[in-house]
Amino acid sequence: MKNILLYHIYPINHWNEITELLFQNLPFDRIVVHVSLPENGVTKEEVASSLQRYPVDEIIFTPNSGHGEADALAAFVNISDLSEYSVFTYMHCKGVTKPGNPHIIEWVKLMRYFIIDRMDQCNMAFKRGFVTFGINKSIPSQTDDGFRGSNFFYEGNFVSVNLTKVDLKSSVAEKMEKSYYGVEGFWGKLCDYELGYSVFRSGVNHYLISIPEKIYTSVIGRLKYRAILEYHNLKSKFFKVK
Repeated sequence: MKNILLYHIYPINHWNEITELLFQNLPFDRIVVHVSLPENGVTKEEVASSLQRYPVDEIIFTPNSGHGEADALAAFVNISDLSEYSVFTYMHCKGVTKPGNPHIIEWVKLMRYFIIDRMDQCNMAFKRGFVTFGINKSIPSQTDDGFRGSNFFYEGNFVSVNLTKVDLKSSVAEKMEKSYYGVEGFWGKLCDYELGYSVFRSGVNHYLISIPEKIYTSVIGRLKYRAILEYHNLKSKFFKVK
């Protein structure tokens, strides 16, 4: 399977630190970076210079509009020939607007592990016919236009898509809202809830709680964590006041 990555950056605060964390040993045949440039901030030249250390094939720049992730996906499909690729992966420079929150970096590590380091699990899921792949699949409850008609979303918004099942360009044109949560809600419009694969469920608010790497990077750790999570879910249901 040939795979292609779209990585979205809003280059403020510690964006270089997050990018360095994510861009280690990337398993992609092509890497495209989209940059939402702040009105008064780093220049195109500065961003391009910082990205030279990575195997980036193309950089797309657009002015920051407030819904940069939607801008990124729309620009990407308009310039990319996806006919030779089977897997599309989307990541973004998560956490730059909340630089003082240490839990977000741990959240990024968690998502990177399953989306990048465990690409083998994604490939297996797609061979079984699943359409999307991510972690912490949830049902939308927000009222943002981006979630209108969406069957699910992946918390944190690091996602892979099975391009043998989806015409990404036409789907973006027909189904993606140009709103703050336009991309996050978009994945759940590509298929039914059952066809969106979720490889891990943490059951916590990652803005407030971190999951140690030793838990999710080992089979035993994941099994223990799942058992604990199910125990607490059952306990909460059992003691729920009606």
